Amino acid sequence: MSFFHKLYLGNDCDFNELKQACIEYMPNSNSKATESDNQFSISSEGFTIFLKEGGNSVKFRSEDYHLNLNYDFYIDINGMYSNWASELMEFVGKILKNFHGDFVLEANADFPYIMRKKQNGVIIVDDTNLESFPFESLRVEFKKDKLEQV
Repeated sequence: MSFFHKLYLGNDCDFNELKQACIEYMPNSNSKATESDNQFSISSEGFTIFLKEGGNSVKFRSEDYHLNLNYDFYIDINGMYSNWASELMEFVGKILKNFHGDFVLEANADFPYIMRKKQNGVIIVDDTNLESFPFESLRVEFKKDKLEQV
């Protein structure tokens, strides 16, 4: 079983800094990274991340959410791996702690379930469709609220 999530990040860091963070934050140390001209990918047992800077999806999501976004993480989930959700939340929590700026995480590019707006820094978690999701693995302070679907 495979499905995906999309993470969008707005930050002033450069692409190389974000790639290095992905390598450091992946759940297991034997993660494999590959790189092409405009994309970086890294895999663990639970998920694979494809990171790119800019593009149409970033532009459209920036407009949809009224956020300043510039990075797109396509996250391909390995649903056969039982610990994927906790490991993904740990990874996401590290991104939230170390990269300040606008942020949105969507499940299957359908609905947002974590968002942060740089202007107030508050992390909002919408657990409407994810009641048993391991949000405690984020290890960051957050507020539960409903996020608007676009």
